[in-house]
Amino acid sequence: MLGPALSLISITRTFQVPGPRTARSWPGDAMAIAVLIALPVLVYGVPALLGHPVLPGDDLTQNFPLRVLAGHEIRSGRLPLYDPYIWSGAPLLGGWNAGAAYPFTFLFAVLSPVAAWTLNMVLTWAVAGLGMFAFLRSCRLKCGPALLGALSFAFAGAMSAQVAHFGLVAGMSWVPAQLLCVLRLSRPGSMLSRLAWTGALGGTFGLTILAGEPRAIDDAGVIVLVYAVWQVARLGRRFAPAALSAAASLALGACLGAIQWIPGLAVVATSQRGAS
Repeated sequence: MLGPALSLISITRTFQVPGPRTARSWPGDAMAIAVLIALPVLVYGVPALLGHPVLPGDDLTQNFPLRVLAGHEIRSGRLPLYDPYIWSGAPLLGGWNAGAAYPFTFLFAVLSPVAAWTLNMVLTWAVAGLGMFAFLRSCRLKCGPALLGALSFAFAGAMSAQVAHFGLVAGMSWVPAQLLCVLRLSRPGSMLSRLAWTGALGGTFGLTILAGEPRAIDDAGVIVLVYAVWQVARLGRRFAPAALSAAASLALGACLGAIQWIPGLAVVATSQRGAS
């Protein structure tokens, strides 16, 4: 195990920036950012313009119509709490899959259903790619390897494999940004900077909850917690500020997402899956 580990460390150092970034790195960064924004537009926007929006599996039968209903409720001036169209009525917010409290879902209140869905897809994959790129650049990787890592995360793994489960990919798209926040909190900085990164970590974790997918919450929680523990442990006796900031961030995220997970847990406890 030691040999492969040393090889991985050697490869990572090869791709790392040896010192502080210079102005020469910004053209490459700008090009990478443009690619990570343009690619989701091409992948999801062009098919929608041609009349074939990306709506596979559960997205077509469940996630898309529930978000359309949530948008209709919001546009009508009602809270998106209740679905009167199945059984004798069913929870909409508490049912998770509508992502009724997720900020991107509000696009369904102001745009046509297909336009809102397509913009949700574009924004989700852009957030995933840009977040991973920023995280890897903060790990001092060079622009090329950071772009490759961002493209791999956004388009060559679980994000693409789970495209039929929009709540899952929407929640996971914020994980790279959360890792970036943990990384920055583990480094020395001013009180104002620490407060800003604490708020950013709490906000992005709250967005993972509001995306409406318990699996994304579980996955993000494990990933961020393990990474945070590792970063804090590396600080030795100077661990307290980073540990307190990370704990405060997760508590803030749980509070921001409470509008989703509190009714969501109540509904899950009475569902078929909860019973089995």
